[in-house]
Amino acid sequence: MKNGKNLTRTQKLVLLSRDLNPKEWLISKKLPDMWLLVHRRTKQTFELWFDRTPSVS
Repeated sequence: MKNGKNLTRTQKLVLLSRDLNPKEWLISKKLPDMWLLVHRRTKQTFELWFDRTPSVS
């Protein structure tokens, strides 16, 4: 597994909107539709998926 990196300000805001504590998570992999997060203490992984379908009005 890759080493986790600290979150950017925007990533912290996304985690807060998903009810996750950004102080407890590191980002390991960043894809266009998914982030792989690693817990700082327990090393547990969590996949955060995004819906990238364009909205049509």
